[in-house]
Amino acid sequence: MSICSAMSDMSVSYCGSEMPLEQALDECFVSLQDTLNHLHCYVRELGMLPEQDSDYMVGLDKVLQINDGIDDMTDLFKELKSVSKQVIGNPDKSIKEEVKKKIETHKANRKADKLTTL
Repeated sequence: MSICSAMSDMSVSYCGSEMPLEQALDECFVSLQDTLNHLHCYVRELGMLPEQDSDYMVGLDKVLQINDGIDDMTDLFKELKSVSKQVIGNPDKSIKEEVKKKIETHKANRKADKLTTL
C-alpha cells in the first residue's frame, strides 16, 4: 500500500470533527497560512500608526487583533500536534520505555538548543 492510499483511508479528529486525514491537514494548513497572513498585515498596520497620528484606541484594536491571531495559531498548532499523535498511535508495550527515553532526550535537547540561541 502506498503512503498516499494509506493517508486517504485514515480518519482523525480535528477541531471536534471526525474527517479524513488529508482534509484535516489541508484545513489546518490553510487556516495557519490565512492567520499568519492576517497577522503580518496587522503588525504592519500597527507599525504605520505613529505616522498616521492615530489615537491609542486604534492601536489597541490592532494589538488585540494580533493577540487573537496568535491565540488562533496556537490553537491550530495544538490541533496539528493532536492529529500527528493520532496518526502515529500508541506504541507497543515492548518499546514504551524506549519511547519515553527518546521523548525525554528530545525535550532536553530542545531546551538546550533554546538556551544556546538566546
